[in-house]
Order: sequence, then C-alpha cells, then structure tokens
Amino acid sequence: MRCEVARLRLLSVENPARVPADVRAHLVDCEFCRDWHDDLCTFERHIPFLPVPNSRGKAKLLQQLLSEKHVEVPNHPAPEAAQTLSESSALTHTDHPILPHPRLVTFPGLMAGLAAVVLLVLSTWLLHN
Repeated sequence: MRCEVARLRLLSVENPARVPADVRAHLVDCEFCRDWHDDLCTFERHIPFLPVPNSRGKAKLLQQLLSEKHVEVPNHPAPEAAQTLSESSALTHTDHPILPHPRLVTFPGLMAGLAAVVLLVLSTWLLHN
C-alpha cells in the first residue's frame, strides 16, 4: 500500500485509533506513516479541548423571525391545491423520494475531518519552515 492511500484511509475512518487491517500492515513497515498516525490520534484526542467562540447568531435569527409580520393563511385550500392534494394522497410509500439518513455526518466523523484539516495545515507549515 502506498503512503498516500494509507493516510487517506486513516482520515476516512471514524476513529483513527482503530486502524483497518491493511493499513495496520503498512504502519508496521512505514515509520513516516506511523508517526503521521500518532499525530492524527493526538489531534483527535485534543479536539474536544479546543475553545468554541460565543455566538449571538441564534438570538439574532430568533429576534429577526419574531419581528417579521406574519402572512395570514386561509383555512381552506384553493380548488387547484385541493386537486393536487387528492392526487398526492394516492401515492404509495415507494413513490416518495428517498431521504438521506439523518446521521450521515456523525460528530466523530466531523471531528476526524477537522483533525485532518488541522493536521494538513500544520504539516504544510512545518514543511515550508
């Protein structure tokens, strides 16, 4: 296995401490990738300790939504809307589009991606100095 492939595989796993078997075999032979993996695991362990800046974005959005004028919606649907509604109720469950899984992006996966970005920036900085 090439070093590039091994590093990409390490970045793609949810927990970099759990190394796939084929990558583990590469880490036994390659000291550079072993050090890289150790750094990745160190970054992963330290991510929860990164400070998160305070934000007033949610409060501003809620204030903006509450201050807007609300449009009055009629209680009965228009005739064309009623026809569309009756046609759509005849659809079976197979006619509905498939929605993505809500946990498609998990928190550990997001943290692993963030660790990868931090690692990339630091390694680029170290290589250029």
